[in-house]
Amino acid sequence: MNKRVLTVLLFFQSGVLLFSQELPIGYISYFSDACIHKSFFNSWHSEDADSWKIIPYKKGSALRVVTADSLKNPWIPETRGILSDMVFGDFILEFEFRTTSKLDSGFSGFYFLGPVKTSQNYYTIAFTSDTLVFFYINDSMTYRLSSKPVTFNQDSWNKVRITRDILTRQLQIVVNNNVSEKIVFTDRNLVMGYIGFGTHRVISNLKNINLWAPTSITDTTFAW
Repeated sequence: MNKRVLTVLLFFQSGVLLFSQELPIGYISYFSDACIHKSFFNSWHSEDADSWKIIPYKKGSALRVVTADSLKNPWIPETRGILSDMVFGDFILEFEFRTTSKLDSGFSGFYFLGPVKTSQNYYTIAFTSDTLVFFYINDSMTYRLSSKPVTFNQDSWNKVRITRDILTRQLQIVVNNNVSEKIVFTDRNLVMGYIGFGTHRVISNLKNINLWAPTSITDTTFAW
């Protein structure tokens, strides 16, 4: 079985916004981690703990995860992880990602997970070569809800800002600070949940994760 690698690079930002936008009143920082010490795993919950390792990297350290190259469901990420014990309604999430293997429009992609209710009930957004695809996963069923075209930098970092509005049931995505092309996904069942990332059949890098929200609920019951 072929192996693919997701390398996650997380560098401390002290809550600095990637984009030139102010935080809404009442928002505070809930997550910002350099991922250079094993203490990172105190805040990360993956479905296969043995697949996630801290490894040396030229700019410090990196979080690496190995995933099977499987075709069992092309739209469900083979490797998944969430920020543990934190359930959010409204939030602002910023991160940078880069794929080091070619994306295609069908079977590979970098994934944002959220909101995640359970390991078998969650929303996910696939970042493919030229499209954001919005899915709802419920047990063994995968529902493709919507898709929107987007332009990514294939060989360099992409800055992403995701804003969650629980009142309007929206996820708003801005890529590379292009606010004029903001992408909006809406679903009435978008409620509170965990937040995470995944990958499927590509080598990806992730860094500079920061998360702000007005509040968070502590919930330690999640299991993959």
